[in-house]
Amino acid sequence: MKIYNTDGLILGVGETGPTGPSGPTGTTGTVGPTGLTGSDGAAGSTGPTGTTGPQGATGTTGPQGTIGATGPTGAAEITWNNVTGTSQAAAVNNGYVTNNGALVTVTLPASAAVGQAVAISGSGARAGGNLPRTHPRLSISSR
Repeated sequence: MKIYNTDGLILGVGETGPTGPSGPTGTTGTVGPTGLTGSDGAAGSTGPTGTTGPQGATGTTGPQGTIGATGPTGAAEITWNNVTGTSQAAAVNNGYVTNNGALVTVTLPASAAVGQAVAISGSGARAGGNLPRTHPRLSISSR
């Protein structure tokens, strides 16, 4: 080891002594600034569509609607009768097939409601020659 004076001159040279103990640890310095955050990567592609889920339950039945007006009455249904005599009193909604070689007289009913009917048809030797008999307020309509 070299020993110097205040002027920087060497005063002597000796052996180096043992290393002295370490001094106390200094205070911790301040934390440095946070680094920059990296950017997000590109978005991935959309995955495949999933399967359709199960069908939901059927909803409740809605309320019943109002009942509509009654429709018009249809044509009367005719019940057919075979007439083998020479006269017949007719009833509404009945048909008569006159089946006699002589003249057959069919007397119409005294009254009938709208939509009621009487039908007359001939099949005997005088078919088509039978005459219906009417009341004063009734008329005959042939079709």
